[in-house]
Amino acid sequence: MRLWYILRQGYRVMGGTTEDFLRKSSGYTTPGISDKVNQDVLILAGQKDHYVPLEHLWKQLPLLLNERSVTAPTFTEREHNAAPAHCNVGNHVTAMQVIVD
Repeated sequence: MRLWYILRQGYRVMGGTTEDFLRKSSGYTTPGISDKVNQDVLILAGQKDHYVPLEHLWKQLPLLLNERSVTAPTFTEREHNAAPAHCNVGNHVTAMQVIVD
């Protein structure tokens, strides 16, 4: 069911067929640009994100070679009251507090 949901949401956002969605989404990568980032970086990660697995955070961090600073909080269900989902659905207040602070 989770895969079906992800594909359905992808259609809504990007339109087209399953193949169109997979082709378009595979183009969203950062290895070619991460080393060019030279500002402060904030990456919000959710332990149970259904679109972006937590492992992607650990793959992204070493690619940031020239950033000024990196903050990468990981939201967990236990500590953040249902904020571990994609875009911190379930606890936007906590996510916004981290962003503003």
